[in-house]
Amino acid sequence: MNNIVSINPDLILPHPRNPRHSLGDLDELTASIKANGVMQNLTVIHAQGDGDETRYIVVIGHRRLAAAKLAGLTEVPCAVVEMDERTQLATMLAENMQRADLTLPEEVEGIQMMLDLGETVASVADITGLSETTVRRRAKLAEYDKGALAEAVQRGATIADYVELEKVKSAKERSALFEKIGTRDFNWAVKSAISLQESVERRPALKKAFAAIKAKEIKLSGQYSSKYLRIKDFQRNVIPDDWSWPTDFDKKKYYCVVDDRCSVLLTGRSDSKESAGPKEKQAQKALKERIAALEQITGQAKELREAWVKDYTPKKADAPKILRMLCLAAACHDFASSVDVSGLLGIEDPSPRYYLGLDGAETAAAKAGWDKLALALALAALKTDYRASFYNRSTGAYYGEDSFMPVIYANLAALGYPVSSEEKALCDGTHELYMPAAEAAK
Repeated sequence: MNNIVSINPDLILPHPRNPRHSLGDLDELTASIKANGVMQNLTVIHAQGDGDETRYIVVIGHRRLAAAKLAGLTEVPCAVVEMDERTQLATMLAENMQRADLTLPEEVEGIQMMLDLGETVASVADITGLSETTVRRRAKLAEYDKGALAEAVQRGATIADYVELEKVKSAKERSALFEKIGTRDFNWAVKSAISLQESVERRPALKKAFAAIKAKEIKLSGQYSSKYLRIKDFQRNVIPDDWSWPTDFDKKKYYCVVDDRCSVLLTGRSDSKESAGPKEKQAQKALKERIAALEQITGQAKELREAWVKDYTPKKADAPKILRMLCLAAACHDFASSVDVSGLLGIEDPSPRYYLGLDGAETAAAKAGWDKLALALALAALKTDYRASFYNRSTGAYYGEDSFMPVIYANLAALGYPVSSEEKALCDGTHELYMPAAEAAK
């Protein structure tokens, strides 16, 4: 057992490799030490030096040492021990980790220092109490610039963000994404990168399948020619489980477009006469590309919303917001007539049109309450289903003025969902993929 001795705090130096860089606010601790002294001893080692006076380096108790100096103490209780550098670092790291005193960059630096001194992932896990997977992930973060890592954490980056980032295999792409980590656009950007990466990885298998049916590869722009009939679009180069490949390829000619994001299977038209002029064909091509791109990004937005909901932890205070969102979404499905709902609620018809809609739901809730409105709408929800959309599929890639997606996003944002710039543009009609409103009137 180590003997406790009293040492002048001016003779004790902070450890140069302490993982914790900031000691935080010392006012409260200083006041306590002024009144009561240092209640728990420091752990120190002898410092190597040429001076006549013995000096020490603190291993455990950096905050207590700093506060004792501020309080003007002339002595503090210390346990003087012998430790090699590896044990010193392990002790400091474990002490801070147990108290959750380290920031993410400090944890990363401390773990990397231990590994540099010869510790293994398993031994670091044992010392810190972290899992080996967590230790590996922290060590991986040591590859990033310290300053950039600290800035990202200040923006709100979490270890989960870095786990997602590591799924991107391209170092160049990861570097670009790192600039977005901790921002509202990060989830969107990393999802896009991973989606493209997976699509590219699926490309060889799809190309092999095309070759098996003797499909001739044509240029990307060729798919819009009236010479071809589109059979199947393989979004993200995924071959659906229920897809059946043609078996008549010895009698019929097939063509294909192989692309990183979406590959296409086509066949020749029997009436291959070009009926459309150059301008019309160009317009048709542009429209198809625009709609395909919209399909891809709106699908990605849906996946991000669903992933967020799966990870969402409900709070008691959020219950009214969730109930309101359910009622508004149900009302916008137009499966409940305004007359039916008002009858169930025992109120005057709240909407000037046949269906309840957003305004009708707000009016009905003001009179009957959101919980009672939810019950009335639930009866209608058992009967039908409707798909929400950002844009009008029936007339082209025009912004859907009557879309209720903005309402859904407003409510998700109220619950803490990080709405990306892409999703915001989809909601407010400013996305570059929407066709100009002026063209809708033509």
